[in-house]
Amino acid sequence: MDISIIIACYNGADILEKGVSKIDGVLSKTNYTYEIIFVDDKSTDNTQKIIKDLVEGHKNRIALFHTVNEGRGKTVSKLYIPLVR
Repeated sequence: MDISIIIACYNGADILEKGVSKIDGVLSKTNYTYEIIFVDDKSTDNTQKIIKDLVEGHKNRIALFHTVNEGRGKTVSKLYIPLVR
């Protein structure tokens, strides 16, 4: 994997799909292999379902879901590598 993109999510249902589409659009034009890792911080809107839909059927997408809200700082600072695949 050449690039790992971690997307910290909290109640982003209204923008998430469009953002991922833009990322895929740019990276698909390169020769890099990439993965997108979604880290949901216990969203209270439809974000978790959207993440599950975005991950389904894509080998280069991973979803992680916090069981309690930990705040943006914890979401982006936790070390998730190596991830179990």
